[in-house]
Amino acid sequence: MRDPESSDSFSLAQLETVNRTADGWTVKLQAGGGWIDDSLFMGRLTRTLAYTGMHISVLSGGWRRQGEERTYSPPLDSSAIRGDFLYWRRPKNEKPIAMPIKAEIAPWLPAFLDQVRPKTSRRYQQLLEELEKKTGFACNPLRFRHTCGVILYHVLKLDAATVQRMLGCTPDTMLRYVIRTKEEIRQEMVSKGW
Repeated sequence: MRDPESSDSFSLAQLETVNRTADGWTVKLQAGGGWIDDSLFMGRLTRTLAYTGMHISVLSGGWRRQGEERTYSPPLDSSAIRGDFLYWRRPKNEKPIAMPIKAEIAPWLPAFLDQVRPKTSRRYQQLLEELEKKTGFACNPLRFRHTCGVILYHVLKLDAATVQRMLGCTPDTMLRYVIRTKEEIRQEMVSKGW
């Protein structure tokens, strides 16, 4: 049975734990005919996902079905960065996304998008499953995307319409970001003597 919290957003403390765990982990990436050890990849991956709301299929590229047609989308690279924004298209509905780049990731994001990376979304899933085992938290792409929505709405205090447009999500999905987490609700209730 799937954990009902597996697609909830991370709390900021959980995201910090995930990032710290990812920072200390070296992964092997296939480069040409060999392999390279990369000690920065996982930390950069978790931050990219959490601070851009990006889908794994945007990073890996691949075939997409639109109606009866299939089209190939190449992996995102640094040409998607223009000024202080990262531009990409949401795979599900091809909505254009213009995400302001968080200052923390701006110095290394172009190099990350151009470096050797996994070529399939399945490999990203495997890496996130390993991260999940290391942290004890569900670490799937949807959870990182929802975390981005919650950060935009609750931490940065952007209005719901702006967040919905920035992430290209439906009104129903936007409700996930507007509603506070059960931990936030619990803390507020405790602070009020509940």
